[in-house]
Amino acid sequence: MSALRPPGFAVVAVADVAMRSYSELPGLEDVNLEDSLVREIVETQNYVSFTLTVVLRPTHPCYGPPIPDERHCFRAGTLTFPHAVARNWTARAASAFVDGAGAVDWGNIDRFVADPRGFYHLEGEWGAVDITSGAPQLDVLATENAEHAQKRQELAAWIEGRALSDAHEHELPHDDGHHHDH
Repeated sequence: MSALRPPGFAVVAVADVAMRSYSELPGLEDVNLEDSLVREIVETQNYVSFTLTVVLRPTHPCYGPPIPDERHCFRAGTLTFPHAVARNWTARAASAFVDGAGAVDWGNIDRFVADPRGFYHLEGEWGAVDITSGAPQLDVLATENAEHAQKRQELAAWIEGRALSDAHEHELPHDDGHHHDH
């Protein structure tokens, strides 16, 4: 299974197994999963997929400045473990939190380590799972539509205790990705 081992893999010994952080995996070096939100976990016979509101670092190709009142660039995305041949859930959360905007929030991916042979261990408020699969793939929506941006801005206002009318709609990008003055 050496095909799963990318070149330049930094190895850290954990419990006698060569493990490394997700941030060293190709395609995941420009995201912050500890601050990203897990919205849904989908399992099929062939894959495990985490639907995310993912935090992008400034080095990510889809990065854009955070909307007002947010400290991160958030984008919708999926983290998929393809060709899953084994999965072992050692913990599962009974229910998710529903945020002020009505979106499901299972928490973050607090720990994600990988073995160069295709073994992945993930933990968060949603549970803990060991997956043996092909290399994980992160797909990120390049732009955010105005409706999604408005919902996130309303959530930020709700969290901060501001009136929802303080979430300025005129500061939101339109679907074409450009800002317009009203």
